[in-house]
Formats: sequence, structure tokens, C-alpha cells
Amino acid sequence: MIKAFIIDDEKVSAELLAIKIGKLATDIQVSGIFSSGTAALEAMETEEPAVIFLDIEMPGMDGISMVKKMDAENTEIIFTTAYAQYAIEAVRLQALDYLLKPVGEKELNFALLRLREKLVEKEKIKAGQSLESLFTKMQALNTHFNKIAIATLEGILFIPVKEIIRVESLNNYSKLYLISGKNIVASKTLKLVEEMLAPYRFFRPHKSHLINLEYITKYIRGEGGVIVMADGSEVDVSRQRKQDFMKVFESQP
Repeated sequence: MIKAFIIDDEKVSAELLAIKIGKLATDIQVSGIFSSGTAALEAMETEEPAVIFLDIEMPGMDGISMVKKMDAENTEIIFTTAYAQYAIEAVRLQALDYLLKPVGEKELNFALLRLREKLVEKEKIKAGQSLESLFTKMQALNTHFNKIAIATLEGILFIPVKEIIRVESLNNYSKLYLISGKNIVASKTLKLVEEMLAPYRFFRPHKSHLINLEYITKYIRGEGGVIVMADGSEVDVSRQRKQDFMKVFESQP
């Protein structure tokens, strides 16, 4: 069953969309309807839906701001709004679809088909990486090796862990930033890279970044805060992960 959230401050509009989804897709379960982005973000701290249907113009926190604060790596976004002017921003945020209210069943059905195709594509990628993931997990357990194997377009590189400053997510790929200034694009998701580096001192302060704790030079306080790395780069700390980040240093002798 595909789990979905609907976020819309207009109760009637949200309930009507839920009815249409139930009519068109028996494989999709609307497990939460929220009237604000803040309430939805709180729910997503413990539950990660496969897709959210998100209004844009809402009081307090608009839909665009909510997406920027989201810490749900595997959640697809379908905007549902009465305003066409946000379409370009939706593309920048890699939204799966952009539906104008009132949402017609034909347009909604096409969006649901795209959602299913995207989820199937994700599963294929996951299956294709399973053997490689097993190898990297075994390798990561050997902390004496102190290198990770990264598959690139050119072949497999063996990179010393101590040379990695941070890793950034590029959807189904990851970009490694090395102390030498060189950048490497790996054909692995950030989640897989994180698993490989589990035995070492790395931390994930945001859904799109993994950092080497050895290369932190400064922490700037804020809602989540900002980490400054040894190469001068800045990495946001998500609101949901700020407490875990602070605990890392509280536990140090």
C-alpha cells in the first residue's frame, strides 16, 4: 500500500482530494490530512509517506517553505494549488507533479500513474544495488581497511575515509568532497554511502548531506544551525536532527 499525506488549510478541498484518490487508486492510502505545513512536518518525524499532496499558499508556513524544511528522503511531492505562478519553483524542488485546483480526475490519475512509475523505478535501482550494498556493508565493518570502494563511470575507486570531508546527495548519485579539493560523483545513493561509512565518525545533519565530524571547524546557531567545514563549505542542520548533532559532542570526553 502506498502511503500518502494531504496538506491543505482548506478542509473541504483536502477531503475532496482524499475522496478522489480513494476512487481512482485502491493501492494508495491517505494516512494523514493536515491543515498546516508545521503539523505535517511534525508527523513526518515519525512517519515517512511515499507521497505528499501539498497546497502552496497556506498561513504560517507555505508549501514551498515546507518542502525546503522536509527531512524525508523518499517522499515524492505533488503540488495541488490554485496558483500557476509557482510551477517553476516546483520544478526546482523536483516535484513529481503540479496540479491546479480544482483538481480534475483525469489530471490526478495521470499524476498517480507517474507516482507508481517513479516508485517502481526506485525499487529497480534498490534491487540493482543490493549486491553492491552487501559488499560495502561488509567492507565498512572492517575498520582496519579504512577505505571505501566507490563505483564511478570510470571504474571503482578505493578512497581513504580520512580524505572525505563531506558527501552530498544528487538523487540516485552522491558527490564526495575530498580534502585534496577533488570531487567524485559516485553511482550510489547517499543512504548507501552512509551505510558504508557507519563505522567511522560521520554524521547526517540533513537529508542531503553526510559530514566527516573530524573536519568541522564551526557551528553557527539557528533554528537548526549551520556547520562550517574545513574546506569553507557550509551545511545546514535540519531542525529534526539538531538535538542528535548536539548529543554527538556532549558525549565526547
